[in-house]
Amino acid sequence: LRAGSSDPAAESSQHVRHKEAEMDAEIASIALPMLITLAADPLAGLVETAFIGRLGAVELAGMAVGLSIFSTITKFLNIPLISSTTTAVARATGAKKSSPPPPPQQQQEKQQ
Repeated sequence: LRAGSSDPAAESSQHVRHKEAEMDAEIASIALPMLITLAADPLAGLVETAFIGRLGAVELAGMAVGLSIFSTITKFLNIPLISSTTTAVARATGAKKSSPPPPPQQQQEKQQ
């Protein structure tokens, strides 16, 4: 290689690493709030149990039955909703990424 020229393979590798780092940062920015939410739910249940447990055994048993019923109903309602929403968002995102940009004339017409 001549002085001043760079290795195309090294540049390509650096570009790939840069893109991977950007994607990792984007995934982390989405995953961190979800992780906090997942951790907060059991903690809230623990606090509720501690407070209700101070009232008595009957009250704690009643809460356990109520939470069990609530959890079952929530799962039956959320699972289909989450599945259909995930599919719809994935399709829309994929369609947006795979569609070619409009020709320059159409872009100018949209701006006017």
